[in-house]
Amino acid sequence: MIVERNAAGPDRGIEAAIKHFHNGDLDIAITLAAAGEGQPPETTKEYLFRMLRRLAPNDDFNLFITWLKHPVGPENATILEFEAVLVIARAITQICGRLWGNIPTIHRFR
Repeated sequence: MIVERNAAGPDRGIEAAIKHFHNGDLDIAITLAAAGEGQPPETTKEYLFRMLRRLAPNDDFNLFITWLKHPVGPENATILEFEAVLVIARAITQICGRLWGNIPTIHRFR
C-alpha cells in the first residue's frame, strides 16, 4: 500500500485517536494524537500546547508521549483519560484554524 502524505494526514490521525479514546485505548489515542499534532506546518498562532507551556513552563506536557515512544522512565504507568483528552485537544487546536469545520468526529469530541 502506497500512502501519500497530505493535508488529510493530521485529521485521520486525530479521528483515529478519538475512536481509540472512546474504546479505552488511551495509550494509542495519545500516540496518534501526538503524531497528528506534529504534522501540520509550524504556525505563529497560539494553540493549546503553546499556551500550556507559557502558563506552566516547568511542567512536562509531553511526559506520556515521551514515555510511550521511548524506553525511558518506569515500566508501568497509569494514564488517566485527562491525559489523553489533553493531547487530543492539543492536536485539534493545532489544526483547527485550517480544518475545524471538516471533521465531524472532532465536533462530537468537543
